Amino acid sequence: MGSKVGLWAIPVVWAIFPTMHVSHGIGMLQGLVKYTLSPKPPVIESLDPPRPPTAAAHEAGLRLEALLLEVFGSSAEDPPRKLRQRRDQS
Repeated sequence: MGSKVGLWAIPVVWAIFPTMHVSHGIGMLQGLVKYTLSPKPPVIESLDPPRPPTAAAHEAGLRLEALLLEVFGSSAEDPPRKLRQRRDQS
């Protein structure tokens, strides 16, 4: 690492390595303690019904659909190739 980037990287990596391992260990220990003391997650009685999309969201979806059809067409052609062609034309 130090030979590719420079000698300054060696102490940085030496600091990062134990920091990440200690923080991971603390998080694991916290989770073990939490779920040992109260093992069951809270029960959700019911979910709220989904809201219908607003008119603005519906219009945005239609514009996005039109743009995708314009760019990729309705066939199963290679999308990256179509994008490159469109970029080269403009």
